[in-house]
Amino acid sequence: KCDKCKSEQSKKNNKNWIWKKYSGTEGGLQKEYANTIALPPRTQSLYLVCLHEKEEKTQELKNISTNSELLKEWIIAAFHEGKNLKISPQNKNDNGKNLCKDLKYSFADYGDLIKGTSIWDNDFTKDLELNLQQIFGKLFRKYIKKNNTAEQDTLYSSLDELRESWWNTNKKYIWTAMKHGAGMNGTTCCGDGSVTGSSDSGSTTCCGDGSVTGSGSSCDDIPTIDLIPQYLRFLQEWVEHFCEQRQAKVKDVIKNCNSCKECGGTCNGECKTECEKKCKGECEAYKKFIEKCNGGGGEGTSGSSWSKRWDQIYMRYSKYIEDAKRNRKAGTKNCGTSSTTNAAENKCVQS
Repeated sequence: KCDKCKSEQSKKNNKNWIWKKYSGTEGGLQKEYANTIALPPRTQSLYLVCLHEKEEKTQELKNISTNSELLKEWIIAAFHEGKNLKISPQNKNDNGKNLCKDLKYSFADYGDLIKGTSIWDNDFTKDLELNLQQIFGKLFRKYIKKNNTAEQDTLYSSLDELRESWWNTNKKYIWTAMKHGAGMNGTTCCGDGSVTGSSDSGSTTCCGDGSVTGSGSSCDDIPTIDLIPQYLRFLQEWVEHFCEQRQAKVKDVIKNCNSCKECGGTCNGECKTECEKKCKGECEAYKKFIEKCNGGGGEGTSGSSWSKRWDQIYMRYSKYIEDAKRNRKAGTKNCGTSSTTNAAENKCVQS
């Protein structure tokens, strides 16, 4: 059943970052986000629930008649996503830090799919969204206000608000399932990046902000990264990917250029010349890495230079910065109305 429910894309070991919009033949981003951020390979391989197929192709959609059955499908998907992340090449022989990051990113992506706020766009996500609208409407329509004048505190003003509430209520179960799939049953992923213990032994904890600490940690286990808009999470993941590659180039420059300084007067002229050639070569390689349009999908630039991609990113990112400044200045009253205090606070956080 689980293999049948996986999208064809989730079966691939995809390494390419996608900047373009959804084209109808392969996955991408929603049109307004194209060329302003890249879709991570991890998201493209996300394990989808058995609800992403068209209704006539699957019985799972028809079989969802209770809240428990809906939650079960997401728990199954989360477990297998954790399992897949555990065995992915970038997390092999990992001390738990990278795995924790991937777990929290995928956890938040599930949140966007459930809430209907994902900017990931392909055939599977389109069908999943249509099916979720139908399922949530069928199961919870009675809890949605028929008009805005209704006074019942238990009712929601829209289906979107109800879906957000469902996610906030059930995300702890989805997070636990992901950790079990990744073999990190007793773990908590915290954000300072420190790593102690061994995840397989159950003595470490994978805290919600990304780091790994020993058992007995007091940090909150459930990630809060789902409060950050998906665009900004993709940006963070892309920057981490860029910095990892950049750091490797910088180390080569430092290693070769420092050796010239250390050589000093103890080396003859030939040695000094050879050393300087290596230093210059590594500096040129770093410059080429930043400026030249040779970055492929695997590197994260898809044919454009890193500097050009950052300029494209900054056009949208700067808008988020300005919106955040305005909301901070105006206070929470301008962050939108909501039936619950938590939801209103979340909107401010997301700004």
